[in-house]
Amino acid sequence: AMLLAFNELGGLGLFGSALCHVDETILVAAVRQLRVVATRCRALARREGSAVSLDSLADGIEAFRGGLFARLADLAGRHGRRARVAHFQELVSELGGVLSCAYANTQVFEMGCLLSMQLTMVLSTFCPGVPEIDALEAIDWMALVLRNLLDQHPSAGVLASPSAVREWIEDSGLWNTLLWRAGSRTQHHAHQLIVVLLTRSAMAPCDLVGAFASLGALSPSRVPSPSRLAMQGALLAAVPALSAEIVLDLFGELCGVFGFAHLSEEGIDLLARMTQRALGTGYDPIGLGSDGMGLARSLAVSHFLRFLQWGHQQVEPPDQLLEFARRVLVHTLLPHPVLAP
Repeated sequence: AMLLAFNELGGLGLFGSALCHVDETILVAAVRQLRVVATRCRALARREGSAVSLDSLADGIEAFRGGLFARLADLAGRHGRRARVAHFQELVSELGGVLSCAYANTQVFEMGCLLSMQLTMVLSTFCPGVPEIDALEAIDWMALVLRNLLDQHPSAGVLASPSAVREWIEDSGLWNTLLWRAGSRTQHHAHQLIVVLLTRSAMAPCDLVGAFASLGALSPSRVPSPSRLAMQGALLAAVPALSAEIVLDLFGELCGVFGFAHLSEEGIDLLARMTQRALGTGYDPIGLGSDGMGLARSLAVSHFLRFLQWGHQQVEPPDQLLEFARRVLVHTLLPHPVLAP
């Protein structure tokens, strides 16, 4: 009996705005109640069939949407927070139910995905007082959201396209955030994101390698070694889930970054480990067809052979680096059954 007056007086907007100030321990329960009230307000507005009632409902939700979203983002980055990734997932789900009372399904889907991506960006960073396992779950959540977005038909909305996801990654500074603000285990776990982005063409290998190289994640730089090596580990961990053609393109881009004049022991080690990982998970340099690429299919083997040839032609050969590459080639790569005569 009170719903009509409650709706006309903007009660839903006041209710939602009040949730911006409640303690995190009761926020999930409070948002559940907000969804119940919003559902009842929508049912009343539909029974009346009045455009004024429907507009009032939409205005009420819009009054608190931005503030409540900002509150969740602030809570995600709070030191020692008690809310975990599972709680934030439930909050986004309940808010989706609230938003569906005033918006079309496509709009609700896009707003939910965008909110989830914003939250997971914050949740994946190091947070004092919160175990790192929570950040790993945030990476899994982000990968799931990106996968759902990229698997949608383009008619599902402007956000459901590779170009839109790629733009969000650039604007949000995803890789920079992970490199500088996440723990090493979380950085390595980012291979889940790499697989989704490469296999669904949201990023090309050249985009990914270029982003990593520009941030100093592929060679000695001001980036701390643990973070740099963890991000390189993420690239390696993604290899088993990639097609042979993507692996070949990815390796080619890495070779472009590691030009002979700039190749270091760290770069040699990364190329060798990527080759080992690819060969160990079924990559067949012989069975990819005769397209004229020949030895290039053998990944680091061909690159190191060319590097040795180039190095010995220099006026001042980098003897120590050449010897390191030769040892890796002879003792690590060539004995592999796929490459052995």
